[in-house]
Amino acid sequence: MQKDQPAASLAQNGYRDAALQVSQTDTRSEKSTPSANSTAVNPPITDTANIYPPKLDEQEQWINDLKQTNPNIRNNAIWELAQVGDSRAIQPLLELLTNSDSNQRSLVLAALSEIGSRTLKPLNRALSLSLQDENAEVRKNAIRDLTRIYDLATQMSQILQRAVDDPDPEVQEMAKWATNRLSRLRSTNSRDEPPI
Repeated sequence: MQKDQPAASLAQNGYRDAALQVSQTDTRSEKSTPSANSTAVNPPITDTANIYPPKLDEQEQWINDLKQTNPNIRNNAIWELAQVGDSRAIQPLLELLTNSDSNQRSLVLAALSEIGSRTLKPLNRALSLSLQDENAEVRKNAIRDLTRIYDLATQMSQILQRAVDDPDPEVQEMAKWATNRLSRLRSTNSRDEPPI
């Protein structure tokens, strides 16, 4: 036989029913005029974002891995960054060039080349489409921008010309090969300055 329990008695979950009830006036007053203690008792959910640092995406993690002292971790990061071709990695890779051994510098250069190639492909496509644009101003701008890229290739050709005189015969051979390729590009495109 059960006795009637008072209203403030323990519920099945071990809490007093009366303790779980919130009056409507309390709720409204908390919403309209938050007290200084309301954030301490009920901190906003957004505060938890400050407790845990944001999770890095893979590319950001690989960029951070470039700072590791373990060369295997750095080599893996260099390789991964080259595979994804993320241009955010260019500056950290350039910084790594000065603090690396020759094997790692070669990896960095290969990664930078791959990233550059992946960056130039969409640029090439955009410029090609722009040359076919119905607006003459867009076509003129595309031609101007293509000449900027060509100017960079010309600067590289001048740098390569110095490498033709390198003391190492294999470097000389590679520099001659690259210079010849760029010379062919120049000879097919040799024209005077555009009209003003």
